[in-house]
Amino acid sequence: MRRVWYWFIILALFVLFIIITFGCSKRKNPERAIIPPEGTVMTMWISSDNLENNAYGDPSGRIFYVYFPPNCGEGGRRYPVLYLLHGYGESFYYYDKIHNISKISDRLIARKEIQPMLIVMPDGSNLFGGSYYTNSEILTKEVIYSDFGGRYEDYIAKELRSFIDSLLFVRGKLKPSSTLEDTIYYKTHRAISGYDMGGYGALKIAMKYPGLFGSVSALSPYPVYFTLGEKDTLIDGESRFRVPQEWINTIFFEENGFDSLGDTSSYYHMYEKLQEEGIFKMPHTARLFAMASAFSPHPGVRVAEPETVSTFFKRSFEGALGIDLPMDDSAKTMFFAWNHLWRKHDLKVILDSLFEDENMNPFEETRLYLDCGNQDQFALAQTRAFHLFLSEKEVDHLYDEYSGYGDFFAGSDNFLYDRLEKVLKFHSEIFPKPENEAPEIVAIEPQEVVVDSTLKVEVTATDPDDDSLVLTAEFLTFNLEPIEEWPPNAEFTDFGNGEGLLSFIPDTSQIGIFRVKFKASDGRLWDEEVVSIRVKEE
Repeated sequence: MRRVWYWFIILALFVLFIIITFGCSKRKNPERAIIPPEGTVMTMWISSDNLENNAYGDPSGRIFYVYFPPNCGEGGRRYPVLYLLHGYGESFYYYDKIHNISKISDRLIARKEIQPMLIVMPDGSNLFGGSYYTNSEILTKEVIYSDFGGRYEDYIAKELRSFIDSLLFVRGKLKPSSTLEDTIYYKTHRAISGYDMGGYGALKIAMKYPGLFGSVSALSPYPVYFTLGEKDTLIDGESRFRVPQEWINTIFFEENGFDSLGDTSSYYHMYEKLQEEGIFKMPHTARLFAMASAFSPHPGVRVAEPETVSTFFKRSFEGALGIDLPMDDSAKTMFFAWNHLWRKHDLKVILDSLFEDENMNPFEETRLYLDCGNQDQFALAQTRAFHLFLSEKEVDHLYDEYSGYGDFFAGSDNFLYDRLEKVLKFHSEIFPKPENEAPEIVAIEPQEVVVDSTLKVEVTATDPDDDSLVLTAEFLTFNLEPIEEWPPNAEFTDFGNGEGLLSFIPDTSQIGIFRVKFKASDGRLWDEEVVSIRVKEE
């Protein structure tokens, strides 16, 4: 038995020797993984007049991120800009710190799959976990408005947008007599997108300001059609809508454990329970309160509508400020809150009103992209119904309802990394293409080298378009005679960032003059530089 193992070990060692000797031969030009040039994510700050003196005490000064592509601003180049709005329970830093938007962008730019762009990542968070990018206003039947939780729609569409438009790097043209506010001339170079709550905000802002954005995309937007499932009831000759029954079942019974409808104690402890459990354990309840703070804040000075008093959740504000839910503890719809306050923020209702009342398609000159996972518990039903409504109204749009694979189901954010790639490509295709400029090789002086010593020629190229460059070298002639093959003692390395190096150690048979051509190409245009190299004896 020992002899069998002895010969087995000998055979294994022999096979290993053959593999090492003959199977791992060296290559003259081994492949290298080229690391793409890196862009920069800059932390910026803006003081917002629209968020000042809000009832929550949320800061009016807001930090936001801006992604600048590699070599941004060199040569005075300007860029298109994409506004990327975060989801509920998130903040401005999620796209970079969690979802790696800068790495995705760097890679796609290096591969020329997208054009360089600015990506602005604002902060839409508040005390309730999310502003829904909505102007939180108090409205009574007398149509009197006052600020409540902050005017987040105006903050994004007016303040922040105007601030970004004023940056030197934003591409677009103004008429000679225009001011920065006259931004319709930037439209084709500006886009807006978002995930979840951010998708809702992106669509809402794009619909209400059709002159601002040339394209809009929404990833699993929620809510997008929250009136889906509501019941139309005729009361005193008036058509009234009721809160969808699915909301009652999910919020009252599944998340808050009501024993029965009319459970007043459980009803008025919903917010306290939410604070104890957290938004991820009670996601539908959390969103209900966040949407109420945006859509139906409770008047603090004026007398509230009589029916909303029973649904009033007071916060620790001065006076009687708080929020009104659209249904009471018995699941009775509060018709003023639901019909006059909430419904005007439903995207399907907004779009339908624009078509019917104003004969206007806000997406007529704005390209639109929607997507949703086929197992998304929040957004699927609403997004699918909104897509069908868009089709019914003959609104040109792209819709992608994607599936998972294996054990990975297509939930709300399972494949967000891949979907961000699609979004960047979608908007890049719509942004006007920049006029391509040829790269330029920095002038190289004639070279001399002594036999058996090393010559190193550094090659540098620049490109005003910040495209990825490929550098090559070719030996053309030796003593005016054409060269068929690359000299065995010469090597050229392209470092992948517009820099290269030629190394050459000539021998005595190569005494004379070589002519070498260096070429820099961005895939469409190129530049060439021919350099003479004199090889001499000591």
